[in-house]
Amino acid sequence: MNRSRGAFYRPLLYAAALMLSLLSGTISFSAPPGDDEHEHDNEHEGRLCRHKPENVGDPSRPGPHHVATASYNLPNTITITATEGGSTTTDTNVHLWAVVYYPGISSGANKAVAPGKHPLVVYLHGNHGIWIDSGGNHTCGPPTGNPVPNHEGYNYILERLASHGFIAVSINANDLNCKGGRIVARGKLILQHLGLWKDWNDPTKPDPTFHGRFHHHVDMDRIGLAGHSRGGEGIVSAYLENQSSGFAFHIKALHSISPVDFDSFVLADVPYYVLMGAADGDVWDLEGARIYDRAAPRTNAHRMAKMQSYLY
Repeated sequence: MNRSRGAFYRPLLYAAALMLSLLSGTISFSAPPGDDEHEHDNEHEGRLCRHKPENVGDPSRPGPHHVATASYNLPNTITITATEGGSTTTDTNVHLWAVVYYPGISSGANKAVAPGKHPLVVYLHGNHGIWIDSGGNHTCGPPTGNPVPNHEGYNYILERLASHGFIAVSINANDLNCKGGRIVARGKLILQHLGLWKDWNDPTKPDPTFHGRFHHHVDMDRIGLAGHSRGGEGIVSAYLENQSSGFAFHIKALHSISPVDFDSFVLADVPYYVLMGAADGDVWDLEGARIYDRAAPRTNAHRMAKMQSYLY
């Protein structure tokens, strides 16, 4: 069956729209007026506040903002040491490389940011080939000098989010691919990027990358994470490490696309949306559904909502 490009991408755009709604406040997770706060304490799923559809619109459609773009690939690499599955791995020379779409005063590359503070959404791709060989194939090696820009595969989603007023970032994890799961390492990589954005938002910190372009424009109180496959579990690891290791980033929502479930993480008290491919040829057993199944509120069901969709 032939499908148009728009029809193929539309489910992911709707998923991005849900992330948009979670962070913008269009959807909230407190109890609707008049509900008994203890009525649903034993339920595993939160409830959404009631909103009239005419007040919400269709956030999967382009928004009102001009879309500006930027990228960064910092000259200094980092080392990531992570422990999972009873073993410790150390990855050296990990690049901090990403593409950025954001609301600008005009459209185009490296434009000034639109006035105000904008929520931050970070995407992380999965395990893919990292080098382009002479035949144009994506492989794990040997290195050819032409790395695959795997993080640019989400540009159409980033563009849509930016049009609605979000700073949308897709980070590259090639240095963690082709070498095992590296789920915890992926989570640590996300947190490193969040640290960059915290500094780029702070006018007291040096900024040789953007020269102050994002000062006071990043709403670090509203952060969303999204990821595919190993990236889909990597964002879960990032959220949990953020809680346990004192990073204190304000991560408000998570969205996993066909995630793996290598580490059996248990999420609590954060809105979580999973989009699964019903005929996934890679994660064919839909193992990521187990992350959804385990996710539950620790205290009150109204503090967490979760949703899972299957794409046929």
